Amino acid sequence: VQKDSPRDQYVVEPPYRHMASVARLQNGTLVTAWQASHLGEGKSDMHIRVAQSLDERGRHWGGSVKAPHHKGHIGPRGTPVLHVAGDGALWLFYTQSISSLCHAPGGDIWAVVFYPDTESWNIPRLLIGAVHGGLVNKVLSNRLVVLHSGDWVLPYWREKGKCDTATKVYAGLLVSSDKGASWRPRGQVGAELDRHSALVEISVVETVPGTLYLLARNMGGQLVASLSRDKGGTWSKARPLKGFPAPGQLEEKERGRPGSPFSRDEMVSEG
Repeated sequence: VQKDSPRDQYVVEPPYRHMASVARLQNGTLVTAWQASHLGEGKSDMHIRVAQSLDERGRHWGGSVKAPHHKGHIGPRGTPVLHVAGDGALWLFYTQSISSLCHAPGGDIWAVVFYPDTESWNIPRLLIGAVHGGLVNKVLSNRLVVLHSGDWVLPYWREKGKCDTATKVYAGLLVSSDKGASWRPRGQVGAELDRHSALVEISVVETVPGTLYLLARNMGGQLVASLSRDKGGTWSKARPLKGFPAPGQLEEKERGRPGSPFSRDEMVSEG
């Protein structure tokens, strides 16, 4: 992954690192992206860093660089999701807060694309704003899925944080039917739930053509599931899975060399 400037070769790695995403490029090497900060989660300097492996097994890595963002927008950037398209381009989806909106994660959802052949990034593009459908942050966590129909579906959720508004919180999909040229929201999962049982950390898989299975964690600490038989347009009521406790948040403790994106020594569950 191309460095932004010579300065990036000597950057001190931020101590806060979280929400890693990984993808394999067509040349076999791995790329990972994560949110990072010198000040802490959600602070003004939080940004996305990207690193590429030097081998196909991810044993050795180059140094990390700051991912590009739209220069006209400020605010913490986080929740990266990587996707390698059929043409080999690397898509980086991320969120950017427009303010300290309700002290919630996320914000606007953006995308920027890296082209390995030319080692260049395109201009970041806004996919959906925090103001869309009522002022509420949109958040990403898990991978994009390409459906049998060819649609790209990116799971996201809406989170109020400390705001006490009438705006609904629910999970849904951002969908592109033209390989990322245009995007639209589709479906609402858990719109009947209150903020104390709302869905977060959404993951989706296509089980058979047109049928999607959704897993999420709710604010009550339960693992819940929902089913759609029309590519995410409508969903069954989100129900807890009995006997399957929701996974706790994982904390990575990094003691490797600067630029290493993964924990080398231990991973501690706090859930």
